[in-house]
Amino acid sequence: MGAPIATIVLHELAMLGIKKFLRIGTAMHFAPASAGEFLVSSAGIGFDGTSPRYGGGAGPHEADPDLLIALSESAAKFGLPVRNCLFATFDAFYRDMFGLDEEGMVCSSARRAELTEMRVGAADMETAALLSAASALDVNCATLCVGTVDGATGTKLDRSVFEVKEKQMFKIALSALCTSFAARKP
Repeated sequence: MGAPIATIVLHELAMLGIKKFLRIGTAMHFAPASAGEFLVSSAGIGFDGTSPRYGGGAGPHEADPDLLIALSESAAKFGLPVRNCLFATFDAFYRDMFGLDEEGMVCSSARRAELTEMRVGAADMETAALLSAASALDVNCATLCVGTVDGATGTKLDRSVFEVKEKQMFKIALSALCTSFAARKP
């Protein structure tokens, strides 16, 4: 979807009174995270154009701690581990992370090394911007993703494994949101 449209959706829903947002999807993963792991955004740093527009520069922008707890507890209920990690967000994901030509490959290799040095666990196209916008709009937000592409090798998660992980991710997300909403009722 990408950061600009994702934040438009969050912004418009926030204007309608929605207070909790959970992005679910896929992300590139970096060691020590591994393929098929459930990755939860402890924070996001923006290498995109949208994140700084909501304030706080590139970040890191923190995820909602109550949603993080709900995600961890929901995953544990199903016997599924999650890894809280720093997410990095990009607009030109394939250009920034893989390179499309020789020059791009040199740049993307340097970018991946930089992310490893920063201890980034996952990269996507939305998280930092959503966290930045959520902070500016005083709403709660976090991300839950399946690690599907190895940031070092480009190896993709097998489709049959992803199908299982995707169903598990939806269970974790729905359970976490239900728990989170139930906790705020008097």
